[in-house]
Amino acid sequence: MNSSAAAAAAAPVSSPEKPAYSVVQTFSNFEETIAKRPDFDHFNSPIEVTKSPDPTWSFGDGVRNKGPLPTEPASKIHKEIDPLLVSGIAPRPVGLISTLSKDGKTKNLAPFSYFQVVDHDPPMFIFSFSSRFGAVKDTYQNLKDTGECVINTVSENMIEAVSASSIDAPYGLSE
Repeated sequence: MNSSAAAAAAAPVSSPEKPAYSVVQTFSNFEETIAKRPDFDHFNSPIEVTKSPDPTWSFGDGVRNKGPLPTEPASKIHKEIDPLLVSGIAPRPVGLISTLSKDGKTKNLAPFSYFQVVDHDPPMFIFSFSSRFGAVKDTYQNLKDTGECVINTVSENMIEAVSASSIDAPYGLSE
């Protein structure tokens, strides 16, 4: 090990700074925010089919670079792209992942909107953890400690209960 590597290894590890942008949004009055939202559509209204954004396009034209759409700025920053990623890939099923702590005493239940079937033979699923400031998620810690989980799918009648399980509870507190 050279001297600069040894110095770097001996240097104290500083805690990461809180990011300027967070995917998790805070609301001062959540009940008011919920009240302003439209009612849930139980009738599965059809998706409205519209004209093509470029009706003059034809085979061989390739991708036309007309610049940004009238509704978007010329340059985007990360926080403006996140809603496109979250809403642009659909359907996006929710996986309800259950784990146990290493000592088996604490149950953990957490919804994951980044969840998908990858293959059927052998059955393979994937779910991912969004990066966040602070301690790792309980599900991640339990998986790391035990290597086991149960992946459940979510249906419409479970929405409120699943949402309630997404609280950021201290490690060891069962949802």
